[in-house]
Amino acid sequence: MRLFISIPLPENVRKVLAEVKRDFLELPAKWVEEENLHLTLIFIGETDKASEITNVLDSIKYKPMNLETSILTLFPSEEKARLLAVNLAGKVEKISSLVEEIKKKLLERKIGFDEKPFHSHITLARLKQLRSGEKEALRQRIRAYTLPKIGFEATQIDLVESRLTPAGPVYKALKNYVLPNPSRKSSSNSPALLSL
Repeated sequence: MRLFISIPLPENVRKVLAEVKRDFLELPAKWVEEENLHLTLIFIGETDKASEITNVLDSIKYKPMNLETSILTLFPSEEKARLLAVNLAGKVEKISSLVEEIKKKLLERKIGFDEKPFHSHITLARLKQLRSGEKEALRQRIRAYTLPKIGFEATQIDLVESRLTPAGPVYKALKNYVLPNPSRKSSSNSPALLSL
């Protein structure tokens, strides 16, 4: 199965971010459905080690963190734009620490994952091929765009299965880790608790 680890977004944040699409309707892009908006922590990819990954996530200890939407951006860069995304501000360093801790434990168990550096962004759309003039016009619009700043608390981490279909990816949370965590232990019938 194809897996990733993510932080889901509160409904009010997803609704505001989905509104960005209305301001860029002419943009040649594949937009992420509102219900699928999330912050990816680690992309695992194809694996048969879901149970081992849940064991790793069960062992993590972190404190809750507050985040905030920041600016609209092109990712990975303006010159090589492939994604329209939203940068996050707030306790971003805690997210980075979380990601590094999970990666370390995955490596200890010889579980593979995408090793690209972590950047705290939420993907809104995947861009199609743009001509040079279109790229510059988009860059100027994004630089001038005012995105509402919405603060929110990370309250959950998900291990998610991504199934690719002709209509787009379908996401299914295999396990939820609710924050914070008094005990770190969970039964197979209840969500694991994770202190972030």
